Amino acid sequence: MKRLIFLFVLLSILFSCNDDENNLDCSLVDCAGFPSLNFELLVNGENAFTADLLNIDEISLTGIFPDHSELTTFEVNLANGETEILFLNSFAWEEGTYDFNLNIGSEYTSKIVVEVEETPKGGCCGGIPFFTSLQIDGEVIQNPNSVITLDIAL
Repeated sequence: MKRLIFLFVLLSILFSCNDDENNLDCSLVDCAGFPSLNFELLVNGENAFTADLLNIDEISLTGIFPDHSELTTFEVNLANGETEILFLNSFAWEEGTYDFNLNIGSEYTSKIVVEVEETPKGGCCGGIPFFTSLQIDGEVIQNPNSVITLDIAL
């Protein structure tokens, strides 16, 4: 009888341990969103958007960049106060290298190279893309997820 009770307890413990990822409760998990590139564009030390020196319609991308990319501007509060930034967003980032140009009119071009990887598949936050490296005009950007300041001459 003792063996039967021991066997029942052991089997109960074994069957209660379930590592099936399909049974994960991800309702309280806040995963990182899709990565974006954020630029503060300065002309002679002034923000090009807030000083009305630049319009979003004057900015374009050429080269290899994700499908469904969107260039928009929005206001953020940085250490030096509220400012308007250029926001490059896409929900189509995939693993790989993107090599493209950020063009401002015909006067200014920056070469941007971004390497993207994905978090390991599975779990609550698997398969989310993230930037592993970013270069702008050959210069390595240490924190590609921050607001990057570009001094441009127009």
